Amino acid sequence: MAIMVENEQWAHVEVPVDFQQMLNEIIKSAPNDDEGEDDHRLEGLLKKQGSDQSLISGLPSTHSFNKKGNEDSKMSIFLNVGGQNHFVVGFMLLFIKAMHDYIQVAKNVPSLTTDVLHRIFDLLKVFISLVFIT
Repeated sequence: MAIMVENEQWAHVEVPVDFQQMLNEIIKSAPNDDEGEDDHRLEGLLKKQGSDQSLISGLPSTHSFNKKGNEDSKMSIFLNVGGQNHFVVGFMLLFIKAMHDYIQVAKNVPSLTTDVLHRIFDLLKVFISLVFIT
């Protein structure tokens, strides 16, 4: 992971819509302290986000294209987290994919949940130490 962070170009990348769906699944899988109100608020944000075609700096939030110009690959210019749009770099997409995969393993193989949570914790510690160097 350290090599990937060091080699990151730190330039904005377009986001395949699949990554927004992965991030939504990660958010939905997070436990809430107050089950009632937070669930309704999160569901509202996710529903709104699915139909939102907002503009950032005059650019459409999503567009569809492929190398031949055909409309079969949907991309976005940002990730939406809690109703806020964030531009991302390539490494962040890989990090989201890794987190999503770990959570899927924990859901599908409950006997590995403790081990998976330790690995997620270690991954987060390394990520924070590499990205937020003080």
